[in-house]
Amino acid sequence: APQPTTTVPEGTLDFRSNRLPIGHADRRPWIYFLAVSTGFITTSIVRTVACKLVHTMWPAKDVFAAGVVEVDLRPVKEGQNFVVKWRNKPVFIRKRTPEMIEASRKDDPIAPSMREPATDAERC
Repeated sequence: APQPTTTVPEGTLDFRSNRLPIGHADRRPWIYFLAVSTGFITTSIVRTVACKLVHTMWPAKDVFAAGVVEVDLRPVKEGQNFVVKWRNKPVFIRKRTPEMIEASRKDDPIAPSMREPATDAERC
């Protein structure tokens, strides 16, 4: 039986003879172009996603503004407590008397055994 040279019906255009073989030298620039363009497009997409993610996680201006509170402590007298709201939470301020400072300095030797092991001098 005769062996057909093609499976394409008569009258249909067949461009297989125009294709270059896989290892042909003229095919390499096209493969390089595809590889470089794919890499460039992938890098651009990753950069865009990373920038969007960073900008999404960035705090808004109103959050930054809420973080700054200036308080005038001049009217606070020695031994007096003062409460300030910061980010809707109370901040307690106490202007200590010399007796309070001296009493806290007496506790400095036992500071390492406490939950917060900082001496009075380190905190001030």
